[in-house]
Order: sequence, then C-alpha cells, then structure tokens
Amino acid sequence: KHIDSLLNSYVSIRDFATKSKPENFYHGFLSGVFTNCSNFITDFKSNCESGDGYADLMFMNERRKKVVIIEIKASTNDDDLKQDTNDALLQIEKKKYYEPFLKKDSIDTIYCYGISFYNKQCEVSCRKIK
Repeated sequence: KHIDSLLNSYVSIRDFATKSKPENFYHGFLSGVFTNCSNFITDFKSNCESGDGYADLMFMNERRKKVVIIEIKASTNDDDLKQDTNDALLQIEKKKYYEPFLKKDSIDTIYCYGISFYNKQCEVSCRKIK
C-alpha cells in the first residue's frame, strides 16, 4: 500500500518519456525510497554483485541479522504484474543472489522480493530463503 501511494503521488507518465528502459526509472525510484530509510536499514547497495549476477537492490536491517534482496521488473501491461514478480523471484534463485549470505552465521533471515511495475501500479511477491 505504501508504494502505491508513493507511485500515485510522485510518478507521472511523463517520467517514462525517455529512451531508457522503464525498469531503470523504477530502480531509481525505489533506490530513493530505501536510501531515505537509513534509520532502520544499513549496507544499502544498488546493482550489487552477488551470486552469479547483480541484484537490483540489497540491504540489511540495522542489526545486520536480516538481508533483503530485491529484483525489479517493468511489466508491459497490468495483466503481467503477478507473473513478472514471480519471474523476478526465479531470477534471484537462478542467479543465487542470496548465496553469499547463506554461509554467514550472523545472518538469521534472507528475504527475496520480486517487484513489478506498470505505470502507477505495482505487485510485490516475497520468498523467505533462510
């Protein structure tokens, strides 16, 4: 719900009037949201090398016991939102973005999120890995 209200307040269809992929806009949008959460998250990284690729966004909670990995997709229509979140989660698993954290005893929990956007709509799916 919070992301929806931010999208409705701060996103315009004119924001996509560039030659860049829409996914890049949403990546920047979420980066801005999460970098303003420094009172409860730490180690925020964008396009972070992890596993066999680069996770879109990654951060830890302030105690460094929980890891969040986010993969972002831009859907071509609202009917594809749910499938694209699932595809994002599959990409996280296929590329093993979470692998470096599995072996760390200090990490209690790893959450993986697939987030897909279409215009001012979004869908979020989550999978707990550890």
